[in-house]
Amino acid sequence: RKVVDLPRTQHKKPYIPVPEIQRSKLNYGGNEEDLYPISISHQHPFVGIAQLDSMNVNYGLLESRILVGMDIVVFDDYNKRLYSNEDEFLEVFRESF
Repeated sequence: RKVVDLPRTQHKKPYIPVPEIQRSKLNYGGNEEDLYPISISHQHPFVGIAQLDSMNVNYGLLESRILVGMDIVVFDDYNKRLYSNEDEFLEVFRESF
């Protein structure tokens, strides 16, 4: 069951939505998904989230688009019942890069 349902960018990355009342106070005319850049990664049993602390960026998010990213990978043998070889296993992730 979903605990939180975050909206997604056109590239299917989740982002933190900004409530309308806060958006008007920010006076920001850019894309909502650029305000609080985050990156979420998971591979059982781990989940991680990275967020840029925009309050500590000298040149500011509003002046320059900044991206943040992370990737969690657990190195185990691929499941031979699901994939016939390593290339087939890696093909699953091709669209992610």
